[in-house]
Amino acid sequence: MRPLTRRRFIGTSAALAATATLGPAWADDVEFRLKVATVAPPGTPWAKQLRKLEKQVRERSRGRLQPKIHLGGSLGDEKTSAGRSGDDAGWAGSPSGLSDSLPEINAYELPFLFADERRARRATDGAKIQTDALLRRARRKLIFTGELGFHALGTPGPIRSPADLSGLRIATPPGSPRGRIWRALGARPQTVASKDTADALRRGRVDGFSAPPLFALGAGWVRAGMHITLLPMIYSPLFVLVSDSAFDRLSEADRAALTGDADARAREMREAVDRANREAAARISAAGATFARADAALKAGLAERTANVTAEFRRGTSAEGRALLDRLQR
Repeated sequence: MRPLTRRRFIGTSAALAATATLGPAWADDVEFRLKVATVAPPGTPWAKQLRKLEKQVRERSRGRLQPKIHLGGSLGDEKTSAGRSGDDAGWAGSPSGLSDSLPEINAYELPFLFADERRARRATDGAKIQTDALLRRARRKLIFTGELGFHALGTPGPIRSPADLSGLRIATPPGSPRGRIWRALGARPQTVASKDTADALRRGRVDGFSAPPLFALGAGWVRAGMHITLLPMIYSPLFVLVSDSAFDRLSEADRAALTGDADARAREMREAVDRANREAAARISAAGATFARADAALKAGLAERTANVTAEFRRGTSAEGRALLDRLQR
């Protein structure tokens, strides 16, 4: 340690006086910088809610925690960004992005697991403890679980029966287990990163996609002449995660600032998604696409053809994966 000379004493005293007068020097007190990667497009409800989270955490920690949200896949696709290491590695995404390191988490996106949003939300809330324990195994800490929602199918024409999907090339994120669903339906999954899907659709490299309608609209995937089918086949929560080692080193006060009221954050994100979804039909029409909700016959046919996807997951997963699936199916 350097000796406290008269010059240093005077300088230190002046700095302390300035701090007492002007308040805490947040820039000098930063404890934790966090880069939160997400493929959520700008302008979507998820982008807005994550930006709000960014501001809240900074304010509640009095600047000691400095999260920075990186939207639109700017730090890589879901799989790549989820695999980032280091204390500053935060992430917000769907279960598919975690499937390589944590295959049990794929239970969330099995076909026709939930009949509607109410059941999906109740099941997701009920599985928080198990999900957090699984994520800890992957060296991640769950901050809160939001919602992406049910996926819509974007295809060249209407889907009136499962046979209409036969041979269609469906854009599928790298590493996503959703490819098993498309193969079970006779479609052809094509690996395309989210940020490249709009270009792949424009160039004819793929015929369609599966994504929550708000995500597809925000990403520019919905195009004139396309048909959008709304159905409860695939549901995706949104997990917001940080490095568990970094989280464990934070003070109790800073942990509380980061996690906040997780249930309130989940409700707020779901309400924002619900509000935006009420305008989705008009936005789909404005883009020149047509849309329809799947009728009972189509849902039954798709469920029958994809039932083996869930059965294969149950046979092949670990005891933890089966326990998670059981919890989600209650």
